[in-house]
Amino acid sequence: MVNRVPGFEIDDGETLRGFGATAGNVLVNGERPSSKVLISEQLKRIPADSVARIDLISGSSSNVDVRGQTQLVNVVLKQVTQGASSPGTWVVDVRSLQYSNRIGGQFQLTKKFSLGETADLTLDFQVPNLRGRVESYEAVRNPAGTLTRYRQQFGQPNQIGLQGSGVLKWRPTAQDTIGLNLQYSPTWNTNNSGSIDYSPSGAFERSRFGFLDYTDNYTAELGADWEHRFSPELSVKAIALVTSNGVNQDDIYNISTPTGTAGPNGLAIVQTISRTTEGGERVGRGFLTWRPNTTHTIDIGAEGAFNFREVTLDIFNDTGAGPVATVLPVSDTRVEETRIEPFITDVWKISPQLTLESGFIYEASTIKQSGDEVKEREFSYPKPRLIATWQANETDQLRASVTREVAQLDFAEFGTSINVVDESSLIGNPDLEPEKTWRARMEWEHKFGKRGAVTVALFHDQVEDVQDFIPRTECGEHCR
Repeated sequence: MVNRVPGFEIDDGETLRGFGATAGNVLVNGERPSSKVLISEQLKRIPADSVARIDLISGSSSNVDVRGQTQLVNVVLKQVTQGASSPGTWVVDVRSLQYSNRIGGQFQLTKKFSLGETADLTLDFQVPNLRGRVESYEAVRNPAGTLTRYRQQFGQPNQIGLQGSGVLKWRPTAQDTIGLNLQYSPTWNTNNSGSIDYSPSGAFERSRFGFLDYTDNYTAELGADWEHRFSPELSVKAIALVTSNGVNQDDIYNISTPTGTAGPNGLAIVQTISRTTEGGERVGRGFLTWRPNTTHTIDIGAEGAFNFREVTLDIFNDTGAGPVATVLPVSDTRVEETRIEPFITDVWKISPQLTLESGFIYEASTIKQSGDEVKEREFSYPKPRLIATWQANETDQLRASVTREVAQLDFAEFGTSINVVDESSLIGNPDLEPEKTWRARMEWEHKFGKRGAVTVALFHDQVEDVQDFIPRTECGEHCR
C-alpha cells in the first residue's frame, strides 16, 4: 500500500550511529517504532486488513514523531475490539532460483491480538530458506589493462534461518503510552566455494575448493519506549534500545597447483580459517516536546549510545609438515564507542502555506581500540539542519533543505578481514574518522488527478574525509 502512494518512495533511513538520525519516512499510528529494523521489513508484519487509512504528510509536521524529513507517510491502524484478534495472515513464497536448479522459499505468519481495551500484541514468525548455486568468470588485469589471468568461480550457498518478533502497545492511562519491540533471528548458513585460476593462454595455474560453515549466527534487538502527555502542549518521551549480533565462521580450503603434491592427500596446501565477531549497541534517548503557541513546536533532549565490535581472525596453512599460522595486522581487536548528543528542534508554522524546521545537534564521542592495536581518540561535531516547505497551491509544493550529516563508522573496517577466493585482504585501519557531508536539496512536486504526482529534485553533496579503499599490492606467485 505504501509503495503505491503517488509521489512517495519508502526511505528505510540512514545507517548512522544511535537512534535519532536513523529514522525513515514511514510512521505507524503517528509514531516511529522503537526499533532499527528496516521500516520496509516492519510494514510486512502488518496485515492489510488491519490498516484503516494511509496519510501522506508533506513538509515538516509538529504532530509526528520524526524530524528532518520533508515527506512522511503515516499508516493508521484499526482499533482491535476488546477480546478479539485480527485475522492471521500467512505468506508462502516458493521460488526456483535461476541457474541453480534448486528450490528456495519463505514462510511468514503474522497475527494481532487484543489484550484488553488498552493493549494489543502483534506476533510475526518467518522461516527464510534460500539455496542457490552460482558460476561466474573473473578477469584479472594489471594497471596497463593487460590480462594476467582469469578465474572461474563456483558457489553453492545454503541460507536457512528463523525470525521471531513481537510488538506490544499498552496505554495504561489516558496520558501514557508504552511500547515494546523484540526480535530474534538465528541463522544456519553454509557455502561450498571454489575457484580455478588460468593463465592468459588457458593453462591451469591453481584451484581452491572449500567449505564455509556459519552455523552459529544470530541478531537480536530489544526496544522500549514510554510517552507521557502532561497536556496537549507538553509531553515527554523516553526510548531504550539494545541490539546484539554474533558470527562464528569456520572455513577449510584445499589448494592445488600443477606441481603441488607435497601436502596432505596429494594437495599443495590445506588452509583453515576461523573467524568470530561479536557486536552490539546500547542506546538511550529522551526528549521533551513543547508547543508554546499555535505556530511553534519545540523538541529538546539528548541521546547517549555505546557501540562495540570484537573480532578474531586465525589462518593456518598446512603443506604436510603441520599447520603454520599466517599473521595479519589488526586481526584480533575490539572497538568501542561512547557517544552523547544533545539536540534541539523547532518547527515553525510561519503561515498555512509555509513551514520552517530548524534543528541543531552536537555530537561528542570517544572511540577506544584494544587488542592488536591500542588507541583512544575523541571527536566532536556540530550538526545543524534547516528544512523549508512551501505549499504554492493545491497541486504544487516546493521543499528545500540544508543539513550536515556525520556518517556511521563501520567498525568492521577497524579490523582485518580476508577474501580467500579473490586472494585479497582488507587491512583494518585504526585511524578511521567519520565521513562528514553537507547536503543541499530542493524538490518540486506537482500532483495531477487523484492518483498522480511528479517530483523533480536538485541536490548537491559536499563530502569531507571520504571513506574509501586504498589498494596495496604485495608481489607473489601471480605478479607480472
